Amino acid sequence: PDYLVFLDITAAEAERRKNERARTEEEKVPRSYLHRLRLGYYFLLCYLAKHTEYRVLLLRNDKWHQPEYVLRRIA
Repeated sequence: PDYLVFLDITAAEAERRKNERARTEEEKVPRSYLHRLRLGYYFLLCYLAKHTEYRVLLLRNDKWHQPEYVLRRIA
């Protein structure tokens, strides 16, 4: 791919969405895990941006972006 688009949310927003879904299997997932998971993605994206030809586009996604917005950011 020419671009890797990562739709980022904060751990607090991930927890809010998790609670809103109210899935039994997600009940015990702590915010600290969500934070570590987000950091892991950052490390992976930094590695890919530095060591591959991929262009990484990081978009905050606490509010959903329209596809047109994403395309404008790529352009």
